[in-house]
Amino acid sequence: MGRFIKNPMTEKITAGATLASMRKKELKKCVVCREEFLGLKRAKFCSNKCKQKDKYQRSKLKEK
Repeated sequence: MGRFIKNPMTEKITAGATLASMRKKELKKCVVCREEFLGLKRAKFCSNKCKQKDKYQRSKLKEK
């Protein structure tokens, strides 16, 4: 049988949590701070802080 993840709030096995646990993670480099982190293939940022910083910088470029 496959891996199953229980939702800690309901103690039920959820399909979404099971699928998320099977996604491959790889070593990436954050585009803002250049820190290495373990993330999904499409990940670009190491944290929400870096994501928001990038969004702010891009909005400042649009205003000019």
